[in-house]
Amino acid sequence: MEIKVIKNILGENDRFAAENMALFKDKNVFVVNFMGSPGAGKTSVLERTMEKLGGELRMAVIEGDLFTSKDADRIDKYGVPVIQINTAGGCTFSSSRTSATSSVQPNSRSVKTPAPSCSPSPRATTSR
Repeated sequence: MEIKVIKNILGENDRFAAENMALFKDKNVFVVNFMGSPGAGKTSVLERTMEKLGGELRMAVIEGDLFTSKDADRIDKYGVPVIQINTAGGCTFSSSRTSATSSVQPNSRSVKTPAPSCSPSPRATTSR
């Protein structure tokens, strides 16, 4: 039996991802996407990175969390701009959610997003 794919359900996410990548390239921004289950150590890796390279690189973090701002609060202690995205109990966030943060001012700490989709997880951006 052959199953035909009529519509790529991640097509919209792919479009936003391409726009994000073009924007990052145009602005010469190096982007790192940390993915892992809760408690895997993503925020700890960011903290060590900020400790070691904070004086050499400009950094900013977009932090995704189901409900809290605990990880964003940890990042904030390092003086790095951080945007918190809460996904209201679902999976983390997609490219469209990351794209939506481009208009958020760095001192705006919390962004609530619509119903979550199960897509890539928190992103940390670093520029030189």
